[in-house]
Amino acid sequence: MADLWRFQTREIADAQLVAEDEDAQLAAEKLVLANAEKLYTAAKSGA
Repeated sequence: MADLWRFQTREIADAQLVAEDEDAQLAAEKLVLANAEKLYTAAKSGA
């Protein structure tokens, strides 16, 4: 079991998944996608 834990820990560390501003990036992307959906809906309805 200890070998599995060491392997998983090493894999996570090697993946370098840390983004300090990830929350801000995701919030900005969510805003863009929400606006894109509004534009699509308006264009589709002919508004």
